[in-house]
Amino acid sequence: MRSTNKRKLLLLPALRGAIAFLVLVTGLYPQSVIFQSDWQLLMQGLAFPEGPTWAGDKLFLSNCYSDWIAIWQDGQFDTLRLRGEMATKIRTNGLAFWQKYLYACDFGLRQVICIQENGQWYSLTAGIELQRPNDLVFDSQGNLYFTDSGNYRRENPDGALWCIRAQDGKVVKIIDGLAFPNGITFSPNGKFLYLAESARQLVLRFRIAIDGQLEASEIFAELPGGDPDGLVCDEDGNLYVAHFGNGCVWVFASDGQLLAQIKTPGEKPSNLEFGGKDRHTLYLTETETNSLYQIRTIKRGIQNE
Repeated sequence: MRSTNKRKLLLLPALRGAIAFLVLVTGLYPQSVIFQSDWQLLMQGLAFPEGPTWAGDKLFLSNCYSDWIAIWQDGQFDTLRLRGEMATKIRTNGLAFWQKYLYACDFGLRQVICIQENGQWYSLTAGIELQRPNDLVFDSQGNLYFTDSGNYRRENPDGALWCIRAQDGKVVKIIDGLAFPNGITFSPNGKFLYLAESARQLVLRFRIAIDGQLEASEIFAELPGGDPDGLVCDEDGNLYVAHFGNGCVWVFASDGQLLAQIKTPGEKPSNLEFGGKDRHTLYLTETETNSLYQIRTIKRGIQNE
């Protein structure tokens, strides 16, 4: 994988930004293009819910300002309490499920951790100086990419994208100089990595080379009026973006065309995940209402590992 390098942005056509602004103002595209139901409340009374991840037959989600993780299964709520030394100081954000284990970005101890079924945990980044691990995703080879947000600022940004390599567990910084990197996901064909750069209100897209290295990024979408946060794709490669502060989920085709937008129950949607037996259920964490919601989609989703 490529060592640390500064971003090189390639602007997509300016017309795309104009179309996005038009839709933002007029609501031009109907939700029925993508969605086949309204939002349904599943769980409330949380403390900044984030990072939903589907695991077999259940949904895990972070309860950021607490030392436990929420579980939603068969219409029932449960908790996974973290155990062991320093567990009460852990504050999880992004979650991912890979080969029977749950992984988390922990902004309390500033580590990326692996969590066992009984709540015991261990660090994958011990000895690495991180600022605020935020979100994470596995590629098909088991390499774990994660964002380290740093400080929320456009000038002198200090966020970074990292990778924990599957072959040797080495933690490698891939890109620095990012302005609060946040949500992250892969396209279903594995050719692109999407990353939300929240402080600049952008979604970036990186092409993945044959050798696994990330090529220069391009601005895939601009989302004024709030922060792009959680990201997830459906089977056709459409990208769903939780727009924190704007109260919408935006859906873009793989060529950047804006397909649909739907208002969320609160103004601060934080993250998204496809799940359910048929993968046609999109789960949403929302931090203004501190709740978990679901909506049915026309397209089948891919799992945001």
